[in-house]
Amino acid sequence: MLLDRWLKTEEAAEEILHTGRERPIRSLVKAISWRVTGTIDTIILSWLFTGNIGTALSIGLTEVLTKMFLYYAHERIWNRIHLGREKVTPESTLKPALQTE
Repeated sequence: MLLDRWLKTEEAAEEILHTGRERPIRSLVKAISWRVTGTIDTIILSWLFTGNIGTALSIGLTEVLTKMFLYYAHERIWNRIHLGREKVTPESTLKPALQTE
């Protein structure tokens, strides 16, 4: 069926997109979004432990910069490590999707 073929092609294209290396901008955006989440958590916990919102904000705003840099560096290093990745070639990924029934 035409729809089945289209869906298989879309799945194959998605697989290619998700098995390749991440571009640095993706790692940067992920670092920022994760740090916003982590910083909110740090500020809340710091406030609960110290009872002082000023101290909590100081802790949260300091750690956001250091941890964002560390996360970005960590992502870029892991992007070069092949452990746990499957080798995918465009031909092997697209071939099943392009076959007719």
